[in-house]
Amino acid sequence: MIIYAKLWLLLNKKGMKKTDLREVISSGTLAKLGKNEKVSIEVIEKICDFLKCQPGDIMENISKEDVIESGKKINEQINILMETLMDSTGMSKEAILNEFMSNAATTLEKWKNGETDFLGIGEIEKDPAE
Repeated sequence: MIIYAKLWLLLNKKGMKKTDLREVISSGTLAKLGKNEKVSIEVIEKICDFLKCQPGDIMENISKEDVIESGKKINEQINILMETLMDSTGMSKEAILNEFMSNAATTLEKWKNGETDFLGIGEIEKDPAE
């Protein structure tokens, strides 16, 4: 299975957005990439020329078994985290999820700006030199 996670990381590293690719590919093709669907080698060539990179910089081949195994590991870690949060806060799983969802937009914005960790649990101190 070909995935394009490297493409999104490369765009982010270059300070670009997915929509910047519409300069060289159609919106439909961009949607296919977002769903890890097959695209032509011509599309890969256009993207590589646009980003001045090699195909291996924007895509990788992973097995379905690897995806399933990774998903299992992530779910195990989420369950451990959830148990820890339930134990330390005394809140139910539903209450924790409701709290997370009610603050998700603000937390994600802070995370993107480097102001908090991913879960919004810890504030990250800014370097005064910045």
